[in-house]
Amino acid sequence: AVSQKLFSLRARARAAAVLADRDPARAAAEMEAVAQLGAEAHAELRAVIDGLAPPELGEAGLAESLRRYAVLAGRAHGVAVEFAATELPPLDEQQEAALYRVAQEALHNALRHAGAGRITVALSRSPRRVILEVTDDGAGFVPGAPEGLGFASMRGRAEAVGGTLTIRAAPGAGTTVRLGIPLRRHPVPALTRNGVSRG
Repeated sequence: AVSQKLFSLRARARAAAVLADRDPARAAAEMEAVAQLGAEAHAELRAVIDGLAPPELGEAGLAESLRRYAVLAGRAHGVAVEFAATELPPLDEQQEAALYRVAQEALHNALRHAGAGRITVALSRSPRRVILEVTDDGAGFVPGAPEGLGFASMRGRAEAVGGTLTIRAAPGAGTTVRLGIPLRRHPVPALTRNGVSRG
């Protein structure tokens, strides 16, 4: 489906180029179609990417996988990325994936759009939560400004695991993305009359 949309997008763009001089109105309509097709292809690609499990979590664990990603992403963009993690409690796959993906998205925003010179990624825990914070010293933004697809994606991931996402920012003062995920309590096995667990 994405391949077909990209093919159509190229065809429409070529048509717009041909029509630009002799029929500007039709050229404008073709460019509107290009924009729509581009948005649809982007949404479908994001859906595919979102469905892929983070590649290293099962092997290296959440903290190490995230550390590797943060270091590589920082090197690729020439930005210092610091990583810190405390010992984490057991998490299920959905919770780990949410933490990993939100960190990825927050890092992407800081590296590509914020103009940050320094970024910190931290994983910690409280008695009831695991907490992720991604902080940058970049341009920041005005609180209440319209949010892009990246922020919407992070909020959706937080909600899917019962987490809370907060974003603190101010113009010229950087941005902090904070995700708190509540720890899931495992049921205590019931006991029989002689004190032996039934489960």
